[in-house]
Amino acid sequence: MENKIKKIIEWFKTFDNSNIVIKSKNKQFAIKININSLPHLIGLHYAYASPMSMRGRNILRQIEKNNFTEKNILDSVEKNNSEYLDAVKDRINNFKSFMENLETGRIVEMTNSNTSIKSNYLIVQTEDNCIMQLGIKDIGYEDVFETFFIRQDNDYFKNTTLNEPIISIQRYNENGELEKFSFKETPEIEKNIKPTIKENLENKTEDLPKRSSLLNRLSNKKNEIAEAEKISRDIKRNDIEK
Repeated sequence: MENKIKKIIEWFKTFDNSNIVIKSKNKQFAIKININSLPHLIGLHYAYASPMSMRGRNILRQIEKNNFTEKNILDSVEKNNSEYLDAVKDRINNFKSFMENLETGRIVEMTNSNTSIKSNYLIVQTEDNCIMQLGIKDIGYEDVFETFFIRQDNDYFKNTTLNEPIISIQRYNENGELEKFSFKETPEIEKNIKPTIKENLENKTEDLPKRSSLLNRLSNKKNEIAEAEKISRDIKRNDIEK
């Protein structure tokens, strides 16, 4: 079985400690990405008998220390919290794609009071009659990603008075300046493409003298032929005149 969980951890870790700003027309979130929030986002805490008492940091340490596979974790979910098994699988299968397309989401208010979820807002995306929902919680000095879940209803935001598309996602760079940001793995792609383009340009530049030399030879040969034809015509004309 492919270890999607390990791949998600490695991918999300590349954004650890990033400070991002998510904006809609009338709402803005300042979020610090924390790798330790990931286990609760994709439901890994349900692998334990007391899931709500498990800290994300400890879950990640145990996964690394014991080299847990995806099967190990899902087997533990089935053993300790079988009613959440399908939900955890859904989270694992959809979380990365959801985050990579976060800019297509809409911001709504979390209006369900009959839940342990403490998020104030949700970012939602709809796909195949399912609503993927990312919870954002205000902890006073910053906002954090609290939870991620998938449902076929809007019970968690049906009374929202806010429903706005995300218009920008930015990240503070090392100089403290905001720049465009995405969870897509495009930087590596660009990094791999640019040297190739550069190499092609360099190769073309190196070939220029060769091509130039060839063109000069062809041009000289053409001139020689033209001159020979001119001489031949002159001789024939002189013969006729005689």
